[in-house]
Amino acid sequence: MNNIKSHFNFFKHNFGLIILNAPHRIFNQDRKTINAIIKEYNSFFIRFNSNWDIEQERPFWFVIKDYFGGFEELSSNTRNQIRKGQKNFEIRKTDYKELLEFGYSIYCNSYNIENIDVTEEKFKAGIEEIKDERVFWGIYSDNTLVGYCFVRLIDNTCNYSHIKINKDQIRLYPIYALIYNLNNYYLTTEKVLYINAGAKSLSHETNFQDLLINKFKFRKAYCNLEVQYRKSLKALIFIISPFRFVLKSIPFNIFKKITVLLEQEKIRKECKNHH
Repeated sequence: MNNIKSHFNFFKHNFGLIILNAPHRIFNQDRKTINAIIKEYNSFFIRFNSNWDIEQERPFWFVIKDYFGGFEELSSNTRNQIRKGQKNFEIRKTDYKELLEFGYSIYCNSYNIENIDVTEEKFKAGIEEIKDERVFWGIYSDNTLVGYCFVRLIDNTCNYSHIKINKDQIRLYPIYALIYNLNNYYLTTEKVLYINAGAKSLSHETNFQDLLINKFKFRKAYCNLEVQYRKSLKALIFIISPFRFVLKSIPFNIFKKITVLLEQEKIRKECKNHH
């Protein structure tokens, strides 16, 4: 067990465990070992993937980019948007201390924040907690921080997250400059295996992933979704699965979480049928 925990990082989310390692790191353990991990973390299931980056389409995937083709791979419209962004903004690494000072105001005024549900104290505590585990990038206008992005490096891959930009700057294409510059830096300078933009969402539309695919030539890396449950949850899912569409219409948070579980099980079964 300790040997497994030294090779894989587990994150408890809602009812279950998700493996934080890069998706090409296949979690190939026997059922007894997996059950022991579920029990140790007091969870109801563990989610992982298999058959990484296969050619055949699957109902589950990760959005990745594993090469950098410069401007030549992009449309003329995207090239123009990147140039405008690069003209208006400077993209560079920043220090977590600058985010402690200016980050919360950017978060509150970001184009992609609808409801502010994080206090300034909680925001700063979150930065302190991950300051040694992330690379922080800033978006600057006239040397003033107007946006930021967190980059997580793991297993020679990287992941972009927490992109926040002042809404009054967004029309000047800062996100285009940010993504292009980061793609160039991590794929050509740092030579990571790929940039991981996350798995298919089970709960909502992913406009950011669509942007990366349509504008920046990211692609879907198909794989199989694997889930192993505690017996009690497995039995419950079997009982309530026929009522999935009814539960989806109930506007309470617990039913939204149950709906995600049922969608997860649906995709797992569909992947299994493709074997």
